Amino acid sequence: MASATNRVLVLTYLWLLQHCIQYATALFPPHSHSVRPDNSFQWSSITPSEDLVYQDCYPYSIHEEEIDTLLPANDSEPHEPVEVDSRFKCARLLVPLDWQNASNANKVAIAIIKLPARTLVDGGKRARSGRISRSRGFLYGGAVVVNPGGPGGSGVQSILHAGHWIQELIEGEKSFDVISFDPRGVGFSTPTSHCFDDYLDHAVWELKQRVVGLLDTGPQAIKMQFADAKGRGALCAGAASYDGSDDNIRAYMTTAYTARDMLELVTKNQAVEEDNQSSRAHGIDDAHKQQMPLQSGDSKAQLQYLGFSYGTFLGNTFASMYPEHVGKMLLDGNIDADDYVGKWMTNVLSDFEKGWSTFFERCYEVGQKCALWRHDDTSAGDIRTRVNSILDHVKETPIPISSNGSTDLITYSDVKVAIFTSNYVAASSSAKLATFLNAIHTENVSSPFPPPIGLLPAAIACPSPNASTSWPAGALDRDTSLCIMCGDGDSLTSTPFSDFSSYLSFLESQSPTAGPILAALKLGCLAWPRSSTALQPRWRFTGPFGRTSATTNTNKTNNTTTTTATPILFLNNRLDPVCPIRNAHKMAKRYPGSVVLEQDAVGHCALAASLGDCVRGHVRRYFNEAVLPEAGTLCPGGCRAFEEEDCTGEKDQGIIDLWGMMGGLN
Repeated sequence: MASATNRVLVLTYLWLLQHCIQYATALFPPHSHSVRPDNSFQWSSITPSEDLVYQDCYPYSIHEEEIDTLLPANDSEPHEPVEVDSRFKCARLLVPLDWQNASNANKVAIAIIKLPARTLVDGGKRARSGRISRSRGFLYGGAVVVNPGGPGGSGVQSILHAGHWIQELIEGEKSFDVISFDPRGVGFSTPTSHCFDDYLDHAVWELKQRVVGLLDTGPQAIKMQFADAKGRGALCAGAASYDGSDDNIRAYMTTAYTARDMLELVTKNQAVEEDNQSSRAHGIDDAHKQQMPLQSGDSKAQLQYLGFSYGTFLGNTFASMYPEHVGKMLLDGNIDADDYVGKWMTNVLSDFEKGWSTFFERCYEVGQKCALWRHDDTSAGDIRTRVNSILDHVKETPIPISSNGSTDLITYSDVKVAIFTSNYVAASSSAKLATFLNAIHTENVSSPFPPPIGLLPAAIACPSPNASTSWPAGALDRDTSLCIMCGDGDSLTSTPFSDFSSYLSFLESQSPTAGPILAALKLGCLAWPRSSTALQPRWRFTGPFGRTSATTNTNKTNNTTTTTATPILFLNNRLDPVCPIRNAHKMAKRYPGSVVLEQDAVGHCALAASLGDCVRGHVRRYFNEAVLPEAGTLCPGGCRAFEEEDCTGEKDQGIIDLWGMMGGLN
């Protein structure tokens, strides 16, 4: 292994290639309160348990002047002074490595985080969660489990950065515990699925991927990317997960396993809630409550769920496998489940170019507010031609930039991925993208892309020759996404490379802009050695997806009928770049009584891109009253491209960038 001094280049996360090239990431608006978690918390301080035992974690602070905003919006009555709890709650839940094989003694420790509800008990004398003490408050609505997407997104990181915003979003008369978790193999859950032993080796490998470029960069790019992918696959197949065992965590990371883990989480969390209620009823204080044994959870524990992008596939899987455990479920930015578990993903980019076209239309409409606009432009087509010429130019002549004592190149691949990612949050990023593209056009580029489009610093100097090169706790990487996605879909291991070439051509026909980016996902699976015992998925769920009625489901095994709770709310932007609206309509038909709520906006996930008051109201009513919008409801978006100032109001101050916490298919 080369010394740390010989490997100065370290990627914290190569924003452009490592995550964007995996076609995804949920972007959440920050909470309107300035919540600043302390990241010094160590997950190793929690002993994993088969019971769900929460402890304080990640203390945070809130500005004193913002405390009043923690109270219900409709409350104008005088109230007692507010006490703000400075902690999230965390737990590590032990689950079987193999739910299908009881003789396998290996375990997985799932990292779970909870933001407690803002609910009063004891006649209003103290908050249920200890966070607010006042005369009136919210009713308790139970727990809502959140999956931020991926596959391979960190639920822990998403709640740390956006948990308060999610809680505020769904609150009405009720307040909810907001819970998420790092799926098995991901983030703070153990064992991890990192294939590289050394973090710096992995970082250098990722840098090389950027140098090679996208699949349409040139004829050598595909060959080099495929060869590198095969090397990574072999590395993952040989990486050990357990001492004294041949078990490889990567064979046990399919969505079926995660759905079963989620059922265990919901069941154990219900046991915690029953225990809490019993403790309060018998006057047992919080200090002694943690010492009490947990009661077994109800076999019909109900999941309340909010899933983004890949999280919609996880939601579909759970609802199809365990329909009797489904409570309120909101799926935003919907994946075609049948398409995802198949050999190729083809129902993804059908609306990308439509959304990208709105960039040029809006640029022409707003005139001088768009840096790419010129006085002699006669149509949006003139601006599109200008951007195409920029791409042609940078493909032949990369742009050197020098700043802050370093230098870098802006390449064709960088620009294409910047365009791709800006479509995820078109309303808040279009002006920045236009400024960046215009800087290239006028040869006046002095720095990388402005946030949120730009690169994270590409190089960080190691502090000393003896600096640790081990993986940072909770670090994410593309290997995790491949473990899940390549295990969920049909095997590509023995597929001729010519079939992939045809697939790439098909995606490019759907979207010349995004096709090469999305195709790289399946190139990784083509090189994934699933035929090896180490990576052969032990449990897949490939359907059928759906249920037979809105209220009952027949268990064909024992001919029993089980009751399901609430129909599913499917939510989608009209022009989602990677999860077209037709996916939502297709999947909703599988769940009678469910409804599709459409937002007239461009961007990935309606709650994350251009969220408007109409959608906000329907979401709040659904979680608080179990009331669905009328079928065919179309909500206006919250803002449009080149109106960033209108997208950064009191409730949604911009977009928090969670690319570093998520990966894969989101």
